Amino acid sequence: AALEHLRVDLVGDAAAQARILDAALKDATALGCRVFAGLDTCAARPEELAQAIAGREDLQRVDWMPLQRGLTTREALDTVRDAWRRHGIPGRLASGSIFNFAEFNRRPPPVEGADILTTGINPQVHAFDELSIVETLETQPLILRDLRELAGGRPVHATPVGLVALYNPDVPGDAGDLPGDPRLHGDFGAAWTLGSLAALAAGGADSITLHATTGPQGLLIEGMEPTPVLRLLQALGGFQGSGWAPLTDRSTGIHCGIAVRHAGGMTALAANLAPHPRVLTMPGDRPPGTRTTLFCAHGPQRPESIVPAWGIVRIDH
Repeated sequence: AALEHLRVDLVGDAAAQARILDAALKDATALGCRVFAGLDTCAARPEELAQAIAGREDLQRVDWMPLQRGLTTREALDTVRDAWRRHGIPGRLASGSIFNFAEFNRRPPPVEGADILTTGINPQVHAFDELSIVETLETQPLILRDLRELAGGRPVHATPVGLVALYNPDVPGDAGDLPGDPRLHGDFGAAWTLGSLAALAAGGADSITLHATTGPQGLLIEGMEPTPVLRLLQALGGFQGSGWAPLTDRSTGIHCGIAVRHAGGMTALAANLAPHPRVLTMPGDRPPGTRTTLFCAHGPQRPESIVPAWGIVRIDH
């Protein structure tokens, strides 16, 4: 697994957008990844930003998503493309919605002229209990497959993906005012995140932006230990190998984990997406040397066959 990009929202006037971009590019350089920049074309004219950043040698690392009230419009896409061409600014242009696929379908973003197609993912639109949130994992591969069909061979990105909405579709731009969900910072948040990664990978996502970095909807909480979801992503970041494959819970048909083959065998992480403990079972006989450990949020890993509610288990063989 690898960090593909750092997402940043360029808001404010052109000078503010240039400062935000500069900070993001420094962070991305340190992390060894690209920048995915959501560009608010209502707050500042793209021509002004183009003038402010023209000539930077690191802009090859940036993908741009022109936005008007949270959606890419034909006007926004064409305006940015024309300004970028005039000033020699490189980078791919993305088109899509930062909200969810329903908003994407209500006001379809332009495909022609875009290099990437995107949609946001948010499971809490009509229901908010844990079981309803888990059930939305069934739809995520279908959403990505529909998006791939619309993309016509272009890369598709799931961005942003959050346990709660990162943006308000009625008042775009006030992401900092939206409340978080404390379940994100517990075992449920990590289990849902692993299921979402598996579901979106099964649907063919080329990249995925998960949650916010800090704040009530973020992976990091100031003054606290790393959250379970952050520990999960750190563990996945250490997976090196080939033959990535999503795992499916045979009792529900819902994607629940990810496995990767490597020189030493296979390593997998799988979530118990249920509100009660369950016995871990694997299809067929376990290969000799298989080790199963409970992936703990606040303690050492330990051998385990019974996985607690919303628990994550690691399998090595």
